[in-house]
Amino acid sequence: MKRKLVQIILIVLLLTGFCSIVFAETLEEMQSKRNELQEQIIEGNQEIQEIQIELTENLEQLNNLNEKILNYENDIQRLQEDLEKVENEIQVIEDRLKIVEENYNLQRAALQTRIVSLYESGEIGRA
Repeated sequence: MKRKLVQIILIVLLLTGFCSIVFAETLEEMQSKRNELQEQIIEGNQEIQEIQIELTENLEQLNNLNEKILNYENDIQRLQEDLEKVENEIQVIEDRLKIVEENYNLQRAALQTRIVSLYESGEIGRA
């Protein structure tokens, strides 16, 4: 009986030792996996920060480009207004030029008629 009791105790001790070894390995594996996951989280957070920095820089560039586009649009509008003014001034000058040309042509025709009249009357050739 004593022998059986000793055997039972030994079997229980062996099983307990084996279970604690398995549990210890499982615990170590879990801690290792936990550490790996924490490292992955840290790396993920670093990547997120880098992406946020890059996104911020891209947004700043986009804002700068939008500002430049707005300035160019304003410049184009101003230049179109200036062009319209110049075209109006050109039209006014062309209208004045037509009037001046008509007056010139009338005065030239009148002068030619007068020269012909003077020539015919003999006042030009006698000098």
